[in-house]
Amino acid sequence: MDGELRQIELRTESDSIWKIQTVSPHIKERKSILKLETSFLNSEICSVNGVDVFDLWLLEWKEYFLFVPNHLGIQKVKLNDKVIEPAERLKEDNRNGYVVSFENQIGKSNLCFYDSNLKLLLRFDFEVVSEKISDEKNTQLFYPNFYQNLLLSLHNNLALLPFSIESQTDTHWGTVTGTKPTNDLFKLIFFRFRKSDIIASLSAIEYNPHKKISEELEFVRFDEVCSFNETSILSIVQYPENLVRTNNYHLIHEDGYVPSKILTEKNYDTFDTPENRFIKYFLQTLIQDIEHLIKEVVKTNNSDFISLKNEMEYFISSTFLREVGEMTIFPSYSTFLQRRYGYKELFVLYNEYLFSKQPFFENLNDAIDNRDVAKMYEYFCFFELAKLLDDNHSPVISIQPDSEDLEEGKTNARIKNKEHNFILTFNKTFSSERNESYSVNLRPDFTLSETRQTKPLAVFDAKFRLEFSTIEDARKNKDDNTIETTSKKADIYKMHTYKDALQIDYAVICYPGSREHLYLENHECLDDRDTIFQYIVEPAEKKFMGVGFLSLLPERK
Repeated sequence: MDGELRQIELRTESDSIWKIQTVSPHIKERKSILKLETSFLNSEICSVNGVDVFDLWLLEWKEYFLFVPNHLGIQKVKLNDKVIEPAERLKEDNRNGYVVSFENQIGKSNLCFYDSNLKLLLRFDFEVVSEKISDEKNTQLFYPNFYQNLLLSLHNNLALLPFSIESQTDTHWGTVTGTKPTNDLFKLIFFRFRKSDIIASLSAIEYNPHKKISEELEFVRFDEVCSFNETSILSIVQYPENLVRTNNYHLIHEDGYVPSKILTEKNYDTFDTPENRFIKYFLQTLIQDIEHLIKEVVKTNNSDFISLKNEMEYFISSTFLREVGEMTIFPSYSTFLQRRYGYKELFVLYNEYLFSKQPFFENLNDAIDNRDVAKMYEYFCFFELAKLLDDNHSPVISIQPDSEDLEEGKTNARIKNKEHNFILTFNKTFSSERNESYSVNLRPDFTLSETRQTKPLAVFDAKFRLEFSTIEDARKNKDDNTIETTSKKADIYKMHTYKDALQIDYAVICYPGSREHLYLENHECLDDRDTIFQYIVEPAEKKFMGVGFLSLLPERK
C-alpha cells in the first residue's frame, strides 16, 4: 500500500480542476492535472505583465468540491487558516468531501492539509478571481492587468499625495511599544514628509546637546586634591602601597610617610545620558529602515532618501553621539525629552513612527501582501475620489492616530472645491446611540462633509462588482434573479438604506465598470461625472436627492 498512488481532487459539478498526486503515508510530491473550464490559467501572461500571481485561478461565488482519501491520514483541512468541516452530502466510503467557496474574497488563497498531530502535510496556493472579470488579455479588467494597475496606482498615490500625520497630544505616547515592524508604505510617507523636520531637530540638538555632571572616584596626586572627605581618608588607610617616605611631612607615621595618590570625587560633563541614548537609538532605527527602502522599495529617484541617510549617519559618527552608549531603558517620562527644543520634536516624530502600525497603513499593507483585491480597491477609491473632488487633484490626506480608537474615522482627505472646503472621511461609523443613525449603526466606506458642517452631504461605498447592466432592468420593475440581478440591486438597496437612515442627500457606489448614473428623486438620471460631482458639492444646484454609482477604474499612467 505504501507505493499506491493516491489523489486529492478539487472539482466542480461537471469537471475536475486539479488532482494532487500523493504517495502514502506521507505526501512527498504533487502534480496538478489542470482542466479549467475557463481560460483563467496563464502564468506566462502574468509574468509578462510583471505580476506574480499563482497559476491556478478559481472563481468567486462558485462552489467547488474537494475530495480527500481517508487513508492519507489527513485529519484537518484549512482554507485560508479557517478549518472547513467535511460535508455530509459528499461523504463516500473511502474519502471525505468538502465544499469550498469564496464569498467577497478576491486575491490570494490557500488550502492546507494536516495530520492528526497538526503537522502540515501539504499547502496549495491559488488565486480567486471575480466571475465577472474579463478574460480578454488586452483589457483593463483582465486580472493581471487590473491588479498591476491597482497596485501601481496605490503606490503612486502614496508617493505623490501630500500626507499630514497629526501629532498625539498625550506626552507619554511614546511608551506604547509593539513587536510588529513598521510597514514600508508608512516609511515612504514618513521619510518623504519628515526629512526636513528630522534634519532641523538634529541641528538644534547638536547646537545645545543634553549633558549631565557625572561624579566619579579617581586617584589623584596629593597636591591635586580639590575635595577631601571620608572616602579620601579611608583610601589612605586602605591602600598603604600608595604611601611614600618623605622628610617634609609626617601625616601617617612619625618616620615621615605621605600618600602619593588619594581617592577623591571628581566631576565630569558627560553626554552619555538616557535622552541622548534615545536619540541615538531612534536614528539607528531610521537608518536601518531607510536602507531597506533604498534597497527594496525606492530603487530609483531615491536621492532624497540617500541624503537623509547620510545626514543621520554623520550625526551618529561625527558629533557628541560618538561617546553615547546604547539605550537600555526607554526614557518615556523624561521632562527634558518632552520640552527641550530638538529633543521634543524628535520625540514627537518617534511617537508618530510608532503609530505607523495604525490600521490605515497596516491594513493596506496587509491587503497588498495578501493580494486582497477588494480591500486594495477600497483604498484606491478613497484616493481617487478625493483627487476627483479636489480642484487641484491634490487633497491633503490627514491621519490622526488615537491610542484608544485606532480604527474608525481617523483618516480623512481635506478637499478644496471652488469656494467650499470638504472632508472625505475613511470608514466613519454612524452610531445610533449618538443619534447619527436612527436605526442601527452604519459604516459606509467614505463620508463627504463640508468642513464646518456636522451633517454629511454624501456617502460612498467601494464595491468590487463588475456588472451593473441589470440596474436598468431593476428600474423597469423586472425581477429576474436568474440573470443575477439580486446582488446588483442589493448594492442600490444599500445606498437607499444609507440615504434614509443617515438622512443625507446622496449615497453612491464606486465600482470598476464603465457606466455612471445618479438617480434623482424626480426620476431624472445624470450620467456625466462632472455633472454628478457638481450636483453633490454645489448646494445651489441641488433640487433633488438621489442614489447612484460611479466608475473608478485604475489605469496605467
